[in-house]
Amino acid sequence: MASEIYQKMKELLLHIPSARIASGGREVVIRCMYCGDSKKNRSSAHLYIKLPIDNDIMVFNCVKCHTCGIVTAERIQEWCNNIDPQDLIDVSLYNKKVSSLSKNKKYLDKKVYRLSNDYVTKNKLSEIKLKYINGRLGLNLSYEDILSKKIILSLKDLLSSNGITQYTRYDNIMEELDRYFIGFISQDNAFVNMRNLWEDKISYESIRRRYINYNIFNKFNNLLKYYTLPTNVDLSRPEPLKIHMAEGAFDILSIYYNLRKEDINNVYTAILGSGYVNILKHFINGMGFINMEVHVYMDTDISNSVIYELRDICEVFMLPLYIHKNMYPNEKDFGVPISRINESIQRII
Repeated sequence: MASEIYQKMKELLLHIPSARIASGGREVVIRCMYCGDSKKNRSSAHLYIKLPIDNDIMVFNCVKCHTCGIVTAERIQEWCNNIDPQDLIDVSLYNKKVSSLSKNKKYLDKKVYRLSNDYVTKNKLSEIKLKYINGRLGLNLSYEDILSKKIILSLKDLLSSNGITQYTRYDNIMEELDRYFIGFISQDNAFVNMRNLWEDKISYESIRRRYINYNIFNKFNNLLKYYTLPTNVDLSRPEPLKIHMAEGAFDILSIYYNLRKEDINNVYTAILGSGYVNILKHFINGMGFINMEVHVYMDTDISNSVIYELRDICEVFMLPLYIHKNMYPNEKDFGVPISRINESIQRII
């Protein structure tokens, strides 16, 4: 079975454009469909897929954007065209067989964690961070508003209030993540996407970047690391669910507070570099949302090819698709006050 699935997977993956064998036949490397780097450079290939050898579970990892997860039948369907259904069955059977092995347990964490975000230290630093958020979006949010939208001003506040004493980064790194960053808790409550507010004050090269993704529980699968605002979804209602997707956390907060201002049956999600197409597939395949409208709030520099991909998916499922852009002079996204938003809406389907 192992050699047979190895050969099937290798042949299947090598049909993907740009795919090639790597690591002496133990991996296949392809263009990353989650990564902005691959969208800019069509010849770029950084996503490594571990082939099934020695009862190893098949996993993938992009060395550029660090998106990683298990190779499942669903993933194969996303990556490949014209798949033999028997190949998907074989992948599922192989994963079921090897998932019971102790060496593979670390890869199988799919759960959404219970995490409370109900405490913030009210000091001068917190006031400065809150003022930054309000100034960036032209709002007057309170500490309670911040907590309710899964925003954190202090990483250590979040961890300590949940009884988490083991960190996944060194103590000196944690000090600077706590002091100089704000964060947005991921959809599965396992990650915090952290925004650097003072890059010039950072001492360590590894976090001297605009965004850092902090892994709270050392979870391997990070496909649900995007930021989704808590809202009320009632699928028994007849009207379609509205999915609002934007690039960044500040974009989606501005869209919620400055533009739409609706909770019930509206989902607001920031893709955080994961790709609009991947998030749309998650809501359709992973969440089972089929009665919905798709609203995409694009940066003005996004390629039309992304719109075409979204259109093709929405046509299959007969989903209305709307593209929103901020046409205000010298603004490229929605992460600004309402006074600097001139919204253009185009219905594609």
